[in-house]
Parts: sequence; structure tokens; C-alpha cells
Amino acid sequence: MIRRVVRYKGKQKVYYICSTKNRGEGCSRHSIEESVLKMLVENTVKRHANAFLEEKRLFDRAKGQEADFAAVSGYDMEIRRLKQEQDKYYALCAGLYEDLRAGVVTKEEFERLHAGFQQKAGELGKAQEKQENLIRDMFRKACCLPDG
Repeated sequence: MIRRVVRYKGKQKVYYICSTKNRGEGCSRHSIEESVLKMLVENTVKRHANAFLEEKRLFDRAKGQEADFAAVSGYDMEIRRLKQEQDKYYALCAGLYEDLRAGVVTKEEFERLHAGFQQKAGELGKAQEKQENLIRDMFRKACCLPDG
């Protein structure tokens, strides 16, 4: 493009004309006013910048979700560990019934041990619920992030 300044009655306008016509390559004579060209370039740069910022926002959000996935995985492993420990205490309770029936433990020992095992199993159940709530909270926060 070739820059041309047109002066008329003390006013000046700047145009850019197509140089292809001058080289004889078959283009028509056409031009664009400098202010229009600046506006078009400005809008194009803004669109590209906004597209880049949107991609960056989506990338950052995806990275955050990867981190959340790692945390959720850790919480899930802890839930499984707590469940196994809870199952162990329930198995001990079941074994106590057999021991009581076989006369290995007295009724008082059975009640004391059974109550302790049940209490431990209940505490482990509450710990599992706490882990599940942490996971739920993470998903709520991830789903409700503001878009800006």
C-alpha cells in the first residue's frame, strides 16, 4: 500500500492506495482512508488480544482442574483407607460374637470391646463423610467459578 496525502481547501486527508495497479498486475484502483484503516487494524488487534486472553483463561482453568483432580484422587485414596479400617473393626465385632459364643470372652468383656469397636467404626465413618464433603466442596467451587 502506498500512503497518499490529499490537500484540499486547507484540509488534509490521508489515504492508502493499492500498489498492485501501479505494477500492472491487474488490480483496480482502490484506496482506504487512514482513519478507517486505523480503526480496522485496532479492532483486529483487539479481537486477537481478546481471543488470546480467553484461551489463557481457559488454559488456567484447565490447569486448576488438573490440580483439583490430583487433590480429589488423594481424598479418594484416604476414603478407601478409612473404609478398609472401618471394615476391619466391623470384622472384629463379628469375631467377638464368635468368641462370646465359644466362651473365650465374658459378656462384660464382649460389651466393652464391642462398644469400643463400634465407636471406632463410627469415627471412621464420620472421617469418610468429611473427606467426601471436601470433594463435593471442590467440585462446587470448580463448577461455579466466575467466567471473568
